[in-house]
Amino acid sequence: WEGRTLWGSIVNSTRNLASNSAAFIADEMRYTRVIICTIAFAYATKQSLRAKKFDKAEMAGLFSDEEIDLMNQVEHIPMLMVDEIRRTIKTELVITKQAPGGLPSDNLDIVLAVDIKALVDALGGCERIIYLSLSLSLS
Repeated sequence: WEGRTLWGSIVNSTRNLASNSAAFIADEMRYTRVIICTIAFAYATKQSLRAKKFDKAEMAGLFSDEEIDLMNQVEHIPMLMVDEIRRTIKTELVITKQAPGGLPSDNLDIVLAVDIKALVDALGGCERIIYLSLSLSLS
């Protein structure tokens, strides 16, 4: 039951992140990057919980084969996606802050940070369930 609740939290948090990104990220390329990495976060979480990496066929259209090969070399792909989302948002913050009449950067940072934290918290909860199940089965 807890796993279903945590997965529901991931689904809701990805929707919130996508919706809030649409409201706060002005640059279309950065917005698209956040959306792609948000989709990839959910997929990477599922794969990670199953001890699998990215499947090129399933990620076609989101990343190139070369990008997938590089990502599959990383130990924890879900956090790689979180880092990329944060990096993209930080770039938006810097550019928006410098632009005349730009959005107040504090709003973007606070709103999206809450969504990202919810994703990471749910990921941690799912991993806790997996690792606890594994340790109990080994004892």
